[in-house]
Amino acid sequence: MPNGIHSEFRMFRTAGMAVWRSANRPRVLHALTRSRSIGRRENNVNRYRLCWAKPGLGALPWSPGQVGVREVADAAGARTELTAPDGPRREVPAYGELREITSAFRTPDLPELEPGESPWPTVTLGELVDAGALAMLESPPTLMSTDAGSDMLTAKDIRLGRASSKIGDPRTPGAVTAQQGDVVVAVGVPTMARVCAAEVLVAPGVMVLRGNPTVIDAVFLSGVIRAAGESAAGKQVDLFAVNFPRLPLGGQRDAGAAIGRLMDIESAWRAQRLVVERLVGAGLAGLATGTLRAQPGAGDVGE
Repeated sequence: MPNGIHSEFRMFRTAGMAVWRSANRPRVLHALTRSRSIGRRENNVNRYRLCWAKPGLGALPWSPGQVGVREVADAAGARTELTAPDGPRREVPAYGELREITSAFRTPDLPELEPGESPWPTVTLGELVDAGALAMLESPPTLMSTDAGSDMLTAKDIRLGRASSKIGDPRTPGAVTAQQGDVVVAVGVPTMARVCAAEVLVAPGVMVLRGNPTVIDAVFLSGVIRAAGESAAGKQVDLFAVNFPRLPLGGQRDAGAAIGRLMDIESAWRAQRLVVERLVGAGLAGLATGTLRAQPGAGDVGE
C-alpha cells in the first residue's frame, strides 16, 4: 500500500477505534463531518473531521480550533475498485483492519423509558413567544454566501449533522448569529433541530430558537421539535403551532438527558454504518476475486 494512503487509513482506523471506546469517556462522538476547509479529493480520499462535544448538547457547529477536533481520512466517498480499468491498481483498506474496528463497536447506553400514565398538558411555541419565554429569529433572504466573512450554518448542514459549510457576511442587515445553547432548526422538510455548541452565523432557512434558560431546557426543546418533524408525515412543520409540554425545568432536563442519549445512539449508528459498508464491500470483493479466503470447513455447519 502506498505510504500516503496507508498513513491516512491508519489515522481513520485510530479515530474509528476511538469512536467505539467513547461510551466511557466524558465526550461522545456526534458526527463524521466533511471538512469545508479541505473540499478537494486527493487520491480518491474524502477528508472528514471527528467532532466531539458535551453529551446532550448536540454538536453544531464545530470549528477547526475546537478542542477534540482532529482531521481523519477515509475512502468512503469514492467508489471502490480493486482494479481500475484504465489505470494502476488502487489499494483499499485491509479487511482485517476493518474487521478489527467493527469488532470494537460498542452501542452507547440506551435510556430506560417507562410508560406514562397520560399525555402532558401542553402550550404552543407561539404562546411561549407571546409570553416572552422564547424568541424565534431568522436571517433575511438577502444574506448570501460569500467568499469572505464568517462560517455560516445552512439547513442542509443541520440535516446532515455536519459543520457549517458556507461563508456569509455577518454585517448583512438582519443577519442572525446563533449563540451557544440556542436551538437551530432546519425549516422545511424534513424538520431537524440541534442545540448549538458555539456561536455561528445562520443562513436563510434556519430558524434560531432562543429560550429563557430558567424556563426552557434547550435539549428538551430540540427533541420536541424533532418529534414534531417525525410525526409531520412529510409536511412542513409550523413551529409556532408545535406543542411544548408544560413541565418544570427539572422534568425537562430529565427528558432532555434521555433525548441526548438517543441522539448519541443515532450518531454512533451513522458512524458504524460507514465502517460496516466498507467491511462488507472489502469482504465481498476479496471473496469474489480470491484475495480473501474463507476458513476451511466454514460451509460444513449443520451437516
